[in-house]
Amino acid sequence: MDTPEERSREANELRKSGRCKDALEIYRELWDGQHYNEYTAAGLLHCLRKLHRLDEAMTVADDIAARYPDHNWVNLEVAWAYADYVKGMAENGASVPVLHACGEKALSRNPPPQAVSHIAFAIMKPAKDAKDWNLLAAWTSRVDPSLLSPAGMKLPDGKEGWSYLARWYHYRNMGLIGTGRAQEALPLCREAIEKFPNQYKFFAYDLARAYAGIGEYEKAAETFDELCRNVRPDFYDLFEYGKVVHQLGRPEEALALMARAAKAGQRPEFMVGYFMEMGDIFKQVGRLDAARDHYTLATALRMRMSWSIPPELQQRLDENAISSIEDSVEELTYRCSRHWS
Repeated sequence: MDTPEERSREANELRKSGRCKDALEIYRELWDGQHYNEYTAAGLLHCLRKLHRLDEAMTVADDIAARYPDHNWVNLEVAWAYADYVKGMAENGASVPVLHACGEKALSRNPPPQAVSHIAFAIMKPAKDAKDWNLLAAWTSRVDPSLLSPAGMKLPDGKEGWSYLARWYHYRNMGLIGTGRAQEALPLCREAIEKFPNQYKFFAYDLARAYAGIGEYEKAAETFDELCRNVRPDFYDLFEYGKVVHQLGRPEEALALMARAAKAGQRPEFMVGYFMEMGDIFKQVGRLDAARDHYTLATALRMRMSWSIPPELQQRLDENAISSIEDSVEELTYRCSRHWS
């Protein structure tokens, strides 16, 4: 019968050859039989990770970290187990606060920079989607961009997609602008436009918003104008362009840009915040029926999606004596579309 030492060597060779499933059986046999050391522990965790058995990996990660706190391989496997776990949680729709808490615990294991990037990217996209700019800025600051590849990933159709470095620039810009640090974003936006011409539309959008964030509305308008002439703008490009033009004291032009955006065919729930802003501008230019219709549409959309009514929208409803909404979203959208003409 093979000795534990011989079985451990066999498991190690299987692991090195990529046969993690076979190696895992031996590592478990040794672990359950109390024939283990720091190398057996690290090998066990490595195989669990590679086989994507992350729940099981996490049940043993803290245990082996406590047993062998000073062993480099053990600490490395524990760090990567946490990194993989955070990514898995993100893919399964965990909330941003939960991901952040798990990510912070992972950082307490002193993961290598590559693992930190792995954790950060798993958290950054959900933070961006949730518009949690503070967390987005925090996690982008923990990534060393010099370690990220500038090469775009190949897509199934053969085209080149976003690189990790380009994604970092975009997330970093959004986090800085969203937390009132637009001045810091300006040089990053310019660098990104130069480095990643295929993503020009996104980084020009970042640059225009950065200018707007520091009150440079003329430069913001010029950047949006160039963007709209060079590429086909998305609905949010036109809406944000309209907001900048409004800041420059041209409300009718702002409404024309926003109307173009509203007629672009985007799902109305994605534009719910913009509808309230359009209502404000309609009110400013004296088109009170249009303002009322847009406030009502924004409210009806939130009710349909079971979203709360923010205080600023509720204030506008009260000011317009809108206590109930009887018309459907479709009817209200049609009524608003008549104002967009």
